[in-house]
Amino acid sequence: MANPAKVVSMDIKACEDRATGEAKLYLIESGKPAEEHPEVNISVSVHWYCNDKKFRVIKVDRHEDDNAPLPLFYRRFPEDNLEFSYQVNSGPPRPEAVNHHYKAYFEFEDRTKLDPHIRVKP
Repeated sequence: MANPAKVVSMDIKACEDRATGEAKLYLIESGKPAEEHPEVNISVSVHWYCNDKKFRVIKVDRHEDDNAPLPLFYRRFPEDNLEFSYQVNSGPPRPEAVNHHYKAYFEFEDRTKLDPHIRVKP
């Protein structure tokens, strides 16, 4: 009988993929209000992480941009993983999302919420 796979924590440097670009690291600070979280400009995968609370992404939607195509990301994000975690990787955005604005909706384990803005850049 084969041994089960070992689960290990993810090394931030493992997010880098030289063939497709680097993942954008975005620190979610649970004590700061949404206004103090800067808009994130993305063109590659986003690796969202929080140092002090587990969180999950509830949804990603348009932000004041009715023409923004949905879904933003190639993978079923966040539907594929709704568990609370200290880190989440979105996967790459779709190319047709370039120059559009989105909002990600986060929820922490204590049920507080945060909704940073996203702009997709070429």
